[in-house]
Formats: sequence, C-alpha cells, structure tokens
Amino acid sequence: MHCVKYPPHPLKSVVLILLPRNVLVWQTLCILLVQCIQSTFIFSILLSSISSTEAAATSSLVTNVWHDNISPKVRVGRLTEGDFQRFAGNSSHDDHFKLLVQDGDALLVGARNMIYNISLSSLEENRRLEWYSSEEDVKLCRLKGKSEDDCHNYVRVLAKKSEESLFVCGTNSFKPRCRDYRVHTHTGDFEITREVAGEGLCPYDPHHNSTAVFSSSLGVKQHNQDGSYSSALSSSSISETENLYVATVAQFSGADPLIYRTPLRTEQFNPKHLNQPNFVNSLHNEDHVYFFFRETAVEYVNCGKRVYSRVARVCKNDKGGPHKFRNHWTSFVKARLNCSIPGDFPFYFDEIREYSILGLIALVFLEIFFL
Repeated sequence: MHCVKYPPHPLKSVVLILLPRNVLVWQTLCILLVQCIQSTFIFSILLSSISSTEAAATSSLVTNVWHDNISPKVRVGRLTEGDFQRFAGNSSHDDHFKLLVQDGDALLVGARNMIYNISLSSLEENRRLEWYSSEEDVKLCRLKGKSEDDCHNYVRVLAKKSEESLFVCGTNSFKPRCRDYRVHTHTGDFEITREVAGEGLCPYDPHHNSTAVFSSSLGVKQHNQDGSYSSALSSSSISETENLYVATVAQFSGADPLIYRTPLRTEQFNPKHLNQPNFVNSLHNEDHVYFFFRETAVEYVNCGKRVYSRVARVCKNDKGGPHKFRNHWTSFVKARLNCSIPGDFPFYFDEIREYSILGLIALVFLEIFFL
C-alpha cells in the first residue's frame, strides 16, 4: 500500500479510489489518508491486495478523471517593479499594516505609531497622523516582559464620525488608548479633543485581529397609521445616537474575546459565543451589524480541533437584558459560513481571510482551506 503523487488538479483536490476488503483495510486507509494529507499530495490509494487486472482498471480510472491540456483563463507573467505600485511604509521595522477606512480616493492605514493617508491611484503618501506611546508606558511594557517591537502604539481602530472628526484607538504598548481628533480641513492639522482608556475597544497585542464599524443607532421603531414601521430617534444629540461596534480581544493575556458596544458585550468565557476567534471584518446594514471571523468549532470538539468560518449578528436597538444580563447582548446570533464545493463529500474552505462588498447585499469572501 503506497501513495502516488499526481500533478495538482484545478478543481479536485483529492482523488480517492478505495477498494476495501475488510474493516482492517478501512482502518489502514484512514491512517494512510492522514499521512498523505499532511504532505499535501494529490493522491490515489492503491491496495496491494488487488489483482493486476484491478490495478490496470484503477489506473485507467485515474487517467479518465484527470483532464489534460487545460488552458488557464488568465495568465500573469513575472512582474517587475514598473508593473505595479507599492507603499513600503517604514522600511526599518514591521509596521503591521491594517486597512482601516477607505475615504473617497484615499486609504487610511493603521501602522506603528501612525496612520497613513495613501492615494488609491498611486499608493503615494498624502499625509500622516503620528501618535507615539509615552516613555512611561513603554517602560511598563518592557517590565511586563514584552519585546521592544511590541512596545509601540499600533493603531488598530479608526472610526470616521464626520468630515471633521475621527475616533482612533491604538495598542499603546499593551495599554490601549483611544482619542478623538478634530480635523482642520483647510490646514490638514489634527487636534486632540479627548483621550480615554481603550480596553474592550482595541487589542493589547498588535498580533491580535480586530475589527470595528461606526454606525448610528436607529432608535425605537414606531408603528405608522398605514401599517408600516419607521425608526424614531430620541431628542438626544447626534453624538449620543452614534455607536462604535468592536470585535476584539480584551485583557493583557488576550483570553477574553468579545463583541462590544457600550455597555453591551458577548458573554465572558463562553465558548458558545466566541471560541478563540480571529476577526476579519464587520459591516452594518439597516438595523443590524454583522461580524465575520473564524474560530475553533465547539460543535466539532469531540472529533478533534477544527476551524470554521462564522458570521455573527447583533441588533442596533439591543438594550441588554434584565438583572445580571443588563450588559449582555440579547440579540447575538451566529452561523457557520458554508463556502464549499458541493458534492457527496463537500470540500469546505473553512478559514475566512477577507471579504469585499460588491453591492448592498452581495459579498465576496476569500477563504482558504489548509490541509
């Protein structure tokens, strides 16, 4: 019994030909299958117990499955420096880039100690907003055993409230902080108007994935005379109806993932809500906010460790529950994202990495399957 390596197939990742004789053979096949998957080979399992006639038939079947002379739809040759634009940032260290907001024809990118405003057309830097950690925070970070590279302020959250107002959060040397900036449109200068603690809004560790979306509250739905429903905002100011929805990791150890909006959050240390998640992105649509992430599947725990892609949803009008649930979501739900090649044995792409919005509803997900 052995594995035979085949060239990669554009559609079929695994070609299996199983000719079991008894239970012992099935067990042997399972062990061999795991070993071959770890080598990421496209393979066929041949049993030494079959006759030469069956072996010839098996070889013929593999040949029929394989398609030769398939032409690719798009060919990309070797690219040179003149074929594309590049924004390098600071070349002396890792910036840990994170795309925060697309602002018209510019990109706002969070990095180490600053936010870059980059042109979409040329990827050239238009301007930057600098925010460094204080010496005291850096010293405290080093005393806690963190590396010199980690003890900087990596900007991870940015919400554009208006054309003249920005809300920014950074790791701040493992002591998250958030600031409100006023943007002077004529001069391009930034003025700090407020600074607050950022725990629950921004991760401590720059290596932790997080996402945030800024949205206005819809208020309470009122029943109209024609039978329809409309949203009625209270008489409070606009700033009080706006909300920042964040999916991040709290605590210095990074052991408390949460989806948060003041004062509501997911249940703490409840793996049915969030179980070692890696947040990818978020969006709001009408009266809901959606979060896309991947996490360790609790429903698969008895069969080993498995990662599933998820989408979670909360309501903008959620006010929390009674008594001890007053600071918890009552509308939180999540589901598995089924991105797969259909068949009797579906081939799943279980690790979501990114998504793009094509319209108000249409989404494109980038998922990767790791063998």
